[in-house]
Amino acid sequence: MSRSRARGTAASRPVDLSLPAVVSVVDDAPVWSGPFGAALLERVEMRPRLRVLDVGCGTGFPAIELANRLGPGCRVIALDVWKAALDRARHKASAQELHGVVAVRAAAEDLPFPGASFDLVVSNNGLNNVGDEARALLEIGRVARPGGQLAIAWNLPGTMIELYLELEAALVEAGVGDAAARCAAHVHEKRKPVEHVLALLDRSGFERPDVGLSSFCMRFASGRALLEHFLIRLAFLPAWEALAPEALRDEVFSNLETRLDAIAKAAGEIRLTIPFACVTARRRRS
Repeated sequence: MSRSRARGTAASRPVDLSLPAVVSVVDDAPVWSGPFGAALLERVEMRPRLRVLDVGCGTGFPAIELANRLGPGCRVIALDVWKAALDRARHKASAQELHGVVAVRAAAEDLPFPGASFDLVVSNNGLNNVGDEARALLEIGRVARPGGQLAIAWNLPGTMIELYLELEAALVEAGVGDAAARCAAHVHEKRKPVEHVLALLDRSGFERPDVGLSSFCMRFASGRALLEHFLIRLAFLPAWEALAPEALRDEVFSNLETRLDAIAKAAGEIRLTIPFACVTARRRRS
């Protein structure tokens, strides 16, 4: 079997996000969202009876964990556009008898709540997936009460830089002349620098930002292991493949796998670095 056909098994098995069976195996706090969420949970205020909004909650993390930690009397709105994930979040909240958790299907850019509704708004790697981040933050500023806290975590532009260097090189070798520009545009769309987000927060009515920076690593034994990892196929591979013209896609990703295997052979592993920020801020009182 040729390398391109072998590599193609990963691309030919896209993850269908609408399938309950798929959603059921998306962990509550997987290795990807766990470090972000842990940093966020360390920074949010813990007071009884808070009204909380989790924007881009997915299957319910950290919304459900927050409800558990805040205790009876709190109300946590878990908001996302992903219907199957919200169904999963409802199931988990019900099983845990968390009656204060309400799952709402809506877009971050058009929040269906009155102004000044929430004491705390959180987003764990959710805002970098919305269509219009600036509008979403304006909406969050509208629904946050004066003095209310915002806590957001997201991965930074240097995320998986080791992978992107090899992907760009594979694109160049396949004859994609604007490979660097394609990769740079993709990274900017998905992963905003801290200064960019702080400017948006200021325009959205938030003040006193406190920035925490951290990082973690994901390690893989081979290029195949990386490209066929469930999380990679779920959240990253489709966007990576879109960077290559369709006619060149197998060539590019076959070359990428070869490059990743060379790294694994030389270093004993493939190591991807994920730098991230966790920022808290307060809604201005006037």
